[in-house]
Amino acid sequence: MKKIITFSFDDGCSEDFKTAELLAKYGFKATFYIANSHSHNPLQPNEIRQLSYLGEIGAHTRNHIRLDKLNYISQKKEIEYNKKYLEDIIGKSVDVFCPPKGYYNKKTLKIIKELGFAGMRTTKDFQIKFNNNYEMPTTLQLYPHKIEIMIYHLIKYNPQYFFFLFPYKLKSIEQILIFFNKIINLSGGVLHLWGHSWELEMFININYLKSILKLVESFNYESYYNSQLVL
Repeated sequence: MKKIITFSFDDGCSEDFKTAELLAKYGFKATFYIANSHSHNPLQPNEIRQLSYLGEIGAHTRNHIRLDKLNYISQKKEIEYNKKYLEDIIGKSVDVFCPPKGYYNKKTLKIIKELGFAGMRTTKDFQIKFNNNYEMPTTLQLYPHKIEIMIYHLIKYNPQYFFFLFPYKLKSIEQILIFFNKIINLSGGVLHLWGHSWELEMFININYLKSILKLVESFNYESYYNSQLVL
């Protein structure tokens, strides 16, 4: 029975270095999904190379664009260009992909398989088990959402936990993590925490993030990169 924790952070921004260094202090690995361009301090090639020494690099499209609005050819150009760009910089294979803002369709899944990705991470929260490498779910976004948003995501992605978490535990990231830890201790699973480093910098006090990491450190899970879940 495996108890695994994995972290992933989207977009690729200068704040990723602070996130990577903080996670490393607690012994955690992280995958960073990087787009060539976006609106939040995008990383330059030399920075991407440096970040690859601190964590795993995943693909996130060329222009951080909503894929489900594009045709097959346009989607493939976005994903293929980004994959090659990153591989040329870091000098190794980029094995995992994450669609911007979680939007994708059947064309996307066909393309990532054709391009040789081993898996794709979604934004389908409140999950600790999965059986499809190309639609890897997540457990929790590290962001202080309003409770209305948390309820919406819970009902949409995993309503079986509604009566266990609603309403009080949904107000606290720590209480949600403790709840899932109890389940994983019973039957195993993957605790997948994700977010955006620039959001953590803007909206979550660094000491609060440290308290979350200290909590999950106490769970004593094995830390994986996202690709280790599917390779």
